[in-house]
Amino acid sequence: METTDIGRAVEPGPAPQGQNDTEQFRLFEAETVVFDKFDEVVRRKQHLEAEKNLMLAILEEGISCFQKQLFARSQKGKTLFRDAEAWILQCDVDRLFSFESICETLGIAPNYLRSGLIVWKNRQLAHEREASVYHMESHVTGPPVATSLLSAG
Repeated sequence: METTDIGRAVEPGPAPQGQNDTEQFRLFEAETVVFDKFDEVVRRKQHLEAEKNLMLAILEEGISCFQKQLFARSQKGKTLFRDAEAWILQCDVDRLFSFESICETLGIAPNYLRSGLIVWKNRQLAHEREASVYHMESHVTGPPVATSLLSAG
């Protein structure tokens, strides 16, 4: 007894009259073609997944360089930052591994991510300026510890 797609049991019927074994096997040719197409699609999808993983790694590395090298002092670090920033800011969809193309392929809104990175950079720069001003004032007025030691004595 066989079951159908909806789970009901059915009795297998006799082979259609007038068909020989060769004609009956032709019925399964379509299944072979479907399996071959499925296999081809799976292989293509795995290949695309590998490409997407590569694109994600490139995006992560670009953002990492942008963030880690923002305050670089070495020439190499400064160059890494400038290159990463230029790559992020460039609106180029014609190149396969451009920031725009990678974001679009991965389903990320490139302008949204780009503007978030710009906001992050501006906050970091403002924080660094505040820290620099604080350090300058502490040198002029002296460290707070020294002031409290003088007034206590």
